[in-house]
Amino acid sequence: MEIEKQALEGEEFTKYANNMPKLWKERATGYHVTRIDYNTWVFEVITRNHGLKGGNKHVVLLQDRTCTCNKWQTYQVPCFHILACCASVVLQYTRFVSEWYKLENVKKVYLGKFHPIHDKKAWPLLGEFPRVVANEDIPKKPGRRKLTRYKSEMDYQEKGKETTSSAS
Repeated sequence: MEIEKQALEGEEFTKYANNMPKLWKERATGYHVTRIDYNTWVFEVITRNHGLKGGNKHVVLLQDRTCTCNKWQTYQVPCFHILACCASVVLQYTRFVSEWYKLENVKKVYLGKFHPIHDKKAWPLLGEFPRVVANEDIPKKPGRRKLTRYKSEMDYQEKGKETTSSAS
């Protein structure tokens, strides 16, 4: 019903795909965009400075649908840098939103019939899974384990830290 309501309101994409760029549009203003290659739509985007943050350089490849921030590849919705590129060459950013978020495709998910399984005893049985146990022969090192994940800009924004600090 919600999808039908959005379609009647003239929306093409889901609420998520519509709201995300609206939130990011304000942040994308003031970015310095340089078009590097006119044939393959390669751009260099330098973010605006605000406080101790900003001034970062990102490369956007519109034809390949990639940005060095990786938000576009992850969320399949144009990131700040894509919005800035689209604004600089007067392109509709909606052409870079994934097909996943089109209302007509989301509607197809719910076309099938769903039937609840009433009793836990009627649930389908799954095969045996191998049990994974830690190897006791490998000695544990003293102290706290080192993180293997590199922190991104989002980690620092949430905690109010500088983006120039090293990843742990």
